Amino acid sequence: MGVVQSQGYRPEIDGIRALAVLVVTFYHFDVVGFDGGYIGVDIFFVISGYLITGIILREMQQGTFTLRNFYQRRIRRIFPALFAVTLVSIPLALLFLVPRDLEDFGQSVVSIGFFFQNFLFHAESGYFGGPSELKPLLHTWSLAVEEQFYLLFPFVCLLAIKYRLNVVAVFAALFVFSLVYSEWQVHRDASTAFYLLPGRWWELMLGSMVAVAAGSDNLVRRFFEASLNSTLSSMLGLGCILFSFVTYDETTQFPGVLALLPCLGTALLILSLKDSSPLQKLFALRPLVFTGLISYSLYLWHFPVAAFAKRLIGRDFSMLEQFVLIAFSIVLAVLSWEFIEKPFRGTESRVNSRQLKWFAAACVISVTTFGIYTDWANGAWERFDLETQKILKALNYRDKACIGKPSCLLSEGTATYAVWGDSHADAILGPFRKASERFDATTEGFIYGGCLPLIGYQPGKSAFSEGCRQYNERTLAHLISSDHHTVFLHGRWTVAIEQSKFKYERDQTLPVIAYPEAQKEQSSADVIGAALKATIDALVAAGKQVVIVGPIPEAGWNVPYSLAQRVRFKQWFDERASNPTWQEFSDRNHATLQILEKAVQSAPEVSMIQPHLVLCQADIGCEIEIDNVPLYADAHHLSPLGAERLYEIIEPIYKNRLSPTNNH
Repeated sequence: MGVVQSQGYRPEIDGIRALAVLVVTFYHFDVVGFDGGYIGVDIFFVISGYLITGIILREMQQGTFTLRNFYQRRIRRIFPALFAVTLVSIPLALLFLVPRDLEDFGQSVVSIGFFFQNFLFHAESGYFGGPSELKPLLHTWSLAVEEQFYLLFPFVCLLAIKYRLNVVAVFAALFVFSLVYSEWQVHRDASTAFYLLPGRWWELMLGSMVAVAAGSDNLVRRFFEASLNSTLSSMLGLGCILFSFVTYDETTQFPGVLALLPCLGTALLILSLKDSSPLQKLFALRPLVFTGLISYSLYLWHFPVAAFAKRLIGRDFSMLEQFVLIAFSIVLAVLSWEFIEKPFRGTESRVNSRQLKWFAAACVISVTTFGIYTDWANGAWERFDLETQKILKALNYRDKACIGKPSCLLSEGTATYAVWGDSHADAILGPFRKASERFDATTEGFIYGGCLPLIGYQPGKSAFSEGCRQYNERTLAHLISSDHHTVFLHGRWTVAIEQSKFKYERDQTLPVIAYPEAQKEQSSADVIGAALKATIDALVAAGKQVVIVGPIPEAGWNVPYSLAQRVRFKQWFDERASNPTWQEFSDRNHATLQILEKAVQSAPEVSMIQPHLVLCQADIGCEIEIDNVPLYADAHHLSPLGAERLYEIIEPIYKNRLSPTNNH
């Protein structure tokens, strides 16, 4: 490896930063056409690896590198604006966040002080994690990844130099290992690949290899110094980035090898943007360069603005709202850069090392104290009046008796009834428990969240979906050989069949695939219909009565939260906290009810009960509350009070099990 030389300030790098932060910002404000805007983070990772590697290797070669100075510069760069955003977010969180969300926010605030928030958000990304777009500090996961990289990477360089290893070979090996791991992990557990450093290390390593190639005399650098090569490569690099954020979306398996496209595009831009080339002039334009200079502050501020605005507005942003909120974020970023970032940075900073140490300690202590308070105060319920507290008691509160367990008994004895399903089934176990007690019966629950009670189907290709498939196969085998005479099947049928969420729900749907994989492509409706028939046929052949529990009407919004906000902010939430109409339910569930009714007609041992017949009325729609007490625990799971209303259609089956009620 030759000497890594400084190339001086390159304004086009700030121009690339501007592109990265703008696509991320537009993505988080739901601007049309930017569904793949999350790739901006990957662009930042490559740039970060490039800049940090150049600094470390040059200082090591010059004999001026020290870990103390390196980490001090990182603190000066990262801490001031990050903790300013965090501290400003705290009073907003106290105003807008409900107790459960405030506790989660408190945990994220503590994690920021120690840079492990990517582990926290990874842990919260599961089935009960809640909509990520409403977590005000979620975006700081990427800073944790970078900080963890900064902690480890200097030692990689020190060891490589100490043992006289080829730095490029070391970087390349780490790059390949991490990329292979990322591609493997994204199919096994995409959240792990997305949030944690091992699945992202290769992106930073790509930037490191670019730093070596661009900063020393080698074939790569000489290739890109040729005018034609430089022009074509820069155009190709920009094309890779533009293609990525236009064609990628939330269904893209990411990061993995698909993240190579925007990352390689970034690497090509860094290598090929040369003085006076057309694209270099574009990226060096003063507005873009200035946006790049404030990119860190803009990245930090825009997400809390979007998250709190979404909570306050309670619906999708209008174009005018998008424009105003993005402009507001930019204003905050300019002020933050001028009055928070700049005073801490550079050799002329007014903050000396001793002051910096106390500043960093004060930041960590203050946010940790707040996090401890939110946990100690159980989300600070005293912030709300009694009516609001009554509403919020139902927030995300449901039975949860069986979820996460192989099976569970709702009453003592030998089980003769079974409830098999996903978390929707778990949420309505209350009336089954009540019926079991009244008629001296025993009911057993078989629950796997996010997993319909069907064989021949699985929700995508991942470790979770494999677990779903295996759980269903074990459950069916157990039920066939057991003493259960009646099996209730229930799940969120409509989401699986329609492959879309209802109204204001934004979290991702779980894809539906058949196994063994069909020879020809099948629709979700076809897969579910075939899987339901196969499941019912197997149960009926074993002598079981099968009762299908129809779809629970979806509210389309978080009912307890919206009701609480309606009490607090009045008319702002009137529309969102209203009943879905009978017509909305009918249109949404038309295909689902057809599939379920067809299954009922397949055998006399099969019947169906339909929750919407007791939860909805033609004139008032599907009720979401009674006297401001929510019938839902969130946007689609029934609360205990809501589940209690299903007792009238469940009781007859226990009362006379030989003639199950068939409520079509």
